[in-house]
Amino acid sequence: MKSAVDIQCLPLGVSDKEEIYDLVDKAIEVIKKEGHDYTVSAFSTTIEGELEEIWPTALKAHLAVQEASSENVISYIKLATGPELGTTAEKIDRQKGRH
Repeated sequence: MKSAVDIQCLPLGVSDKEEIYDLVDKAIEVIKKEGHDYTVSAFSTTIEGELEEIWPTALKAHLAVQEASSENVISYIKLATGPELGTTAEKIDRQKGRH
């Protein structure tokens, strides 16, 4: 079923900004490699596709950050599923004209 997973991976115990960015990039690399449509924003990444395909990708992204950091990681996940979700691009484009 058409779905979107919005994921924010937060490595705990890491305070250096560049190190945090590098760790979060590990999650984004996993998502990119899986080949799904995705959008990176300032605080999270949205993955779009079939639920059965994108849900395991979110888990792989979480685990990539945990493995790279050897620390605790918390991932905040939002999941939306349904035939009329609309895409992230559609939602962003609607807002661009409303400034």
